Amino acid sequence: MNHIDELAELFRQFPGIGPRQAKRFVFFLLRKNRSYTEKLVSEIQNLKLQTKHCPQCNRFFSSNSQLCDICRNDKRDTKMLMIIGKDTDLETIEKTHIYEGLYFVLGSTLGLMEKDLEKYIDIHALIALINTKKPEEIIISLPVNPEGDHTAHLVKNFIQKHKPDVKITM
Repeated sequence: MNHIDELAELFRQFPGIGPRQAKRFVFFLLRKNRSYTEKLVSEIQNLKLQTKHCPQCNRFFSSNSQLCDICRNDKRDTKMLMIIGKDTDLETIEKTHIYEGLYFVLGSTLGLMEKDLEKYIDIHALIALINTKKPEEIIISLPVNPEGDHTAHLVKNFIQKHKPDVKITM
């Protein structure tokens, strides 16, 4: 396999990227100047070095702080906790400026045949957050598709087993 095909194959592994679009990325990079591609390579290398998970909400962030900016913000409404699937969901919700509570990012949804939450999701970190912040309401906001619905029900059942008195909205 040549370099063009190898790089296209790496791009093809990105979510939503097919073979034609992956090739377009490669040819785009070939047309850019050397400083652009060097900057791109540097940013990709630094991404893993300078980004970490927030131990409270499980989202990715870049900062020298221990907690992300949302979890550090003492003006957030700790009575509300929204459970979401991905970091991009959190960013979308934050842009609306409507929700001001806390978050927990699952990181993924489970396939319909999966029953073991702990294998894919740090569910114990979620329970620790619930125990620490003691929210009055937990909103489970996952994609409206079979995997999202399945994951939402598993998460709801797990929370109810450990915290039966917490109000859960789906």
